Amino acid sequence: MSDNSILLIILILCILIWINFLSPAAKARKEELLQKKAKDKENRLRIENQKKKKKALEKKKKQDELNEYLSSVRISKPGFILKAQIEFEREYKSTKNLSDFFGVDRSPLSCFGYVVGKTKGRSAKDRKIILEYSLCAVIPNFFPKNYRNDWGDPFTLKRFNKIISHLTALADLRENRKSLEVAVGHWRTDAEWFSKSFHEKVRKFT
Repeated sequence: MSDNSILLIILILCILIWINFLSPAAKARKEELLQKKAKDKENRLRIENQKKKKKALEKKKKQDELNEYLSSVRISKPGFILKAQIEFEREYKSTKNLSDFFGVDRSPLSCFGYVVGKTKGRSAKDRKIILEYSLCAVIPNFFPKNYRNDWGDPFTLKRFNKIISHLTALADLRENRKSLEVAVGHWRTDAEWFSKSFHEKVRKFT
């Protein structure tokens, strides 16, 4: 290859470098590209912030709605729940051996007055009120901490599932006792009603 050919190639390369990188037009294209990237990033961040704000507002709205519902249930607590809770706490304080006090038959449900059966059982209406209240209530702090943790916070899937499993366990334990067939029927009917009535509502807020 002659010296002239080499010089020509070098000249062509210099012209291409000038056109693509060093000329005012090339610099303008580069600046335009940088501005476009910056604008795209700015728009992306703005959209992400808008989504975060929308999500935060939706979360707050949902929490406010839940708090309003919980307050309405707690404020409208009927007297028989309050009375049952006072009697339950009195029995607890008068018991010497507390290691066996809490269990299947002494649960938050019984604390709030939930009783089934032919003789002393409450009406279906009252039992439903108690179950809804048990879902929304703060479990009294005289219950052991691990017991309260096992039942979960108010209006959570953990509390919802615990109430159903508790009712089911009560029914299963007495399934074969002829004298308790009414009570067993109440536990199973109540568990079914509770599940149908609150499953979707609890999932909405969790």
